[in-house]
Amino acid sequence: MSDLIQICKGDNTQITENFLVSEFYSKSADAPDCHTISNKLIQAVQLVRSVYGMPICITSTYRTELGNALIGSNESSRHRTSQGAVDFQACNQAQNDELIGQLYAELRDQGEVYQTLRSLGINGFGYYDDFIHFDVRPEFGYWDNTSGKFGDIALDGKKKIF
Repeated sequence: MSDLIQICKGDNTQITENFLVSEFYSKSADAPDCHTISNKLIQAVQLVRSVYGMPICITSTYRTELGNALIGSNESSRHRTSQGAVDFQACNQAQNDELIGQLYAELRDQGEVYQTLRSLGINGFGYYDDFIHFDVRPEFGYWDNTSGKFGDIALDGKKKIF
């Protein structure tokens, strides 16, 4: 059974308690009318919204080849696959550092939210100064592209060098 959800342009159907289908539609200018995304990603973002009580804005999901190239992303980006990936941030920029910091600590400490995300099938975790990335790659992976504002100890426990 596939966990892929069809995401179509302009579909304002409520897909979870706090999200509409259209919020997961591609930001690529040349995106097709519909694309797919893993329901695991949708559920993961809803979990973050529910746990932290902050409105979440989706900044990237599926990317076309051109859309991916225009932002300078890797050709093998998970955003290019049918399951996709999701980048998000707190809609209220004043809360964004708080949200990223809490999720950063969750992975570092392997806390309850992290464990729940893993049980949903989230295996890819990317941390940036302004957003978080989740994907459903088959193996665990993470990267820390933060500038140190969430601590000078990287997620692997080693001191970050700036």
